[in-house]
Amino acid sequence: MKHLGKISFILFIAIAFSFTKKTMLPSWEVATKEEFTAVYEKSTGWFSKNLNYKVNVKYASYSDHSLAVAYEQSTGYFKRSNDFIHSSVLGIITVQNEKVCIMLDSLNQFIVVNSKKEVQQTLFDPKTFSELLSKVKSIKKQKSEKGETTYQLEFPTNGLYSKYEFQTNVQGLPSVMKYYYSKEMKKDEKDENSLKGKPRLEVSFSGYQTNVNFVYEKEFSEKQFLKIENNKIVLNEKYRNFEVKDYRFAVKN
Repeated sequence: MKHLGKISFILFIAIAFSFTKKTMLPSWEVATKEEFTAVYEKSTGWFSKNLNYKVNVKYASYSDHSLAVAYEQSTGYFKRSNDFIHSSVLGIITVQNEKVCIMLDSLNQFIVVNSKKEVQQTLFDPKTFSELLSKVKSIKKQKSEKGETTYQLEFPTNGLYSKYEFQTNVQGLPSVMKYYYSKEMKKDEKDENSLKGKPRLEVSFSGYQTNVNFVYEKEFSEKQFLKIENNKIVLNEKYRNFEVKDYRFAVKN
């Protein structure tokens, strides 16, 4: 019986150690602004380096920093073929071809028609990024066993965000962006008894593809929504109740 007790104790310690080892999270390390800037610029540079791609994007809103279940989710995508674009972001669809740029808002039921615009070449804006980093209290990084790297930026208590996290996948491409808001808000502003919390927004990227063989009529043609006849816009039957805002001939100051 004594030997049995010793064996049981040894097995208990071994199992406990094994469980602790598997659930142990990677430690955080101090990172510099220069390092984070280099990683961010290189990572987001994928979008300007490639002129033909498709990326899936998912938005998830949480009513508190620590919650694991989102109260609202939305999926979308970014597609590009040279200067042609087709995106879906938070329910707003944007399509641009060689003639026009169209934005469709299904929630508010309006369509904006504009002249073709120059496609943004990069997601990295040095001026905006510099202003962001000037407010940072600290930066640290964490690397997972799968090779994902997460940078966490901490901000002063009086800012819009208390924290911001930027994660890259094994290939060094953006995978998750997390925005931790610093102000406590009600989940439902119209309900006095609604629970309060500090919201968190997560934007996830996946399904990176390049050299995609897009079908023009399906992806980039304005005929999905409307026809332009003698510079007059005629909406398709599906969108005939939408309001049209035509800015193609707006005077530029």
